[in-house]
Amino acid sequence: MISEPLTEYQRADFKRKFSRANQLNIADQKIYAICRDIRYHFRDNWQGKTPFKGQLVTQSKEAAIKYKKYLDEIGVVSTEVLISPPDDREGEESAYAESSESVKQFWNKMMVEHGTPKKYEKNIINRFKKQPTPEIIIVVDKLLTGFDEPKNTVLYLTRSLKSHTLLQAIDRVNWVYEDKPFGYIIDYYGVLGELDEALTHYSSLEDFDEQDLKGALTNVNEEVKKLSQRHSELWDIFKSITNRQDAEAYQQLLRDEALLAQFYDKLSAFAGNLKIALSSIQFHKDTPEKRIDKYKEDLGMFLKLRNAVQTRY
Repeated sequence: MISEPLTEYQRADFKRKFSRANQLNIADQKIYAICRDIRYHFRDNWQGKTPFKGQLVTQSKEAAIKYKKYLDEIGVVSTEVLISPPDDREGEESAYAESSESVKQFWNKMMVEHGTPKKYEKNIINRFKKQPTPEIIIVVDKLLTGFDEPKNTVLYLTRSLKSHTLLQAIDRVNWVYEDKPFGYIIDYYGVLGELDEALTHYSSLEDFDEQDLKGALTNVNEEVKKLSQRHSELWDIFKSITNRQDAEAYQQLLRDEALLAQFYDKLSAFAGNLKIALSSIQFHKDTPEKRIDKYKEDLGMFLKLRNAVQTRY
């Protein structure tokens, strides 16, 4: 429908341009869809409940500005863009390509606000680290290496990253922080391939030694598979209790210090696993709603029990 009014030459040009993945990845419809997804994902998992923040990696300065525009239009999540000057080739495929008008206008606006490129970068990073906003910082190549902010917990990837740049980018969200044992990588581009295979099989990661990669990435679906088992292990502690509504019986059972320590460990494992599962769209698709509600209900009950026995004993 889009190409119908075009001439034969225009259609051929259009087809050639949009047969390239990188061109499709900056199509407005795709960027808007990803922005909506990021909005829900960040809001439902971290916003207002944690101090955690995110980083969005785009393929060019023009794309970064588009992501900012649509995220602002959609609302809910606050963002800032950090890019290099228009004459820098950051994220550009050709050394001879000219920066778009939108990039030049954005850069001029940043220079009016901050004064110099150095102050612009410093101010945006300080806001990200020390202030409530922005919640997500949008970049191309900047901050993919050597940027250490432990509250940075989720990396949204919308571009190709290869070799050590990929591993270094992953490392940006793997700094440990209170209540954050690991970071999340949300891959919209297909950088990570099928994580069910061994990491050493990825063409994207073939430059690495196996030892370098060990523990760097875990497929969220593999973690979700452990949830039912951890739920069962937690309930097994209380298998001797015949009346599951008897709150006092649970507390009496946990007088035993060994059982109490086991309860803390099993509850921590189940709670962490459920949190990971709830962040996964696939988990919601594959798991009946009643089962999810049961997990949540049991977690709430066991957390209340934990508080009660901590006070009591």
